[in-house]
Amino acid sequence: MDTITSQKSAPPFPDSKWKIIVQKHVGRKIGQKYRNIGLHILAVDKGVKCGFLLDFSLTVERLQLFLRELYMEKLIGNGLKIIDIGLDKLIYNVNSLKDAQSKWDEICFIDISKTNKTPCLLESTSDKLLGTRKVFENLDTSNDVAKIDVDNNKLANPSTLFGVQIGYPVVYWYEITGDNSNCLDMEPLKCVQVLCQRHILYSFSVPVCLWDIMENVVTAWFDFLLSKCEYSYFHNLRLKIETVCLPQVCL
Repeated sequence: MDTITSQKSAPPFPDSKWKIIVQKHVGRKIGQKYRNIGLHILAVDKGVKCGFLLDFSLTVERLQLFLRELYMEKLIGNGLKIIDIGLDKLIYNVNSLKDAQSKWDEICFIDISKTNKTPCLLESTSDKLLGTRKVFENLDTSNDVAKIDVDNNKLANPSTLFGVQIGYPVVYWYEITGDNSNCLDMEPLKCVQVLCQRHILYSFSVPVCLWDIMENVVTAWFDFLLSKCEYSYFHNLRLKIETVCLPQVCL
């Protein structure tokens, strides 16, 4: 399924400024993806995404300088902060995260623990989620950098934390084991992507066995997402859904 939204025209992406600043802070090789990086940061800045999990390595200090220069060049607002989770870094929108912290019970959780025969729904009030929920709802947004020590929060699932911090409507949880394996291997999945100007803004999956329940949830979430997209860079968002079956799924 491929749903196309409105046909608004967009101003040209500020390539020259973004290219110079991105490559300055992340290096020329990774900086070749400056359009993709820029769109993700803009999406967070405009509230289209709650957070952006970096897929490249950058120190907290360097990331702060990066965001500060984007702000000084008037490419973003002043509401973006950083979550430091071990080796991972996430840029988030303060207002969006505060809103998400108050709406935990509206998220759909799926238990994909290896001990399960098949994925199953997990109530947001389940004891299994208590540790993760406590870390998420107690996250201090008053500081420029919030640090989550997953080593000292054994009950918090990092993958689940990333899911709620990015803003997925459907989030996986699994029992943390030595290899963090799950029951998704060779499990048919609906791969859900939100595309903008050929770039993937969101990407998550839903087990096919639960799709009849989750389809309306995903559709309603996408409709709500469209309501946030008056900012012209995010015209023509597309919802792409396809079925995949992978020999191994790593989170």
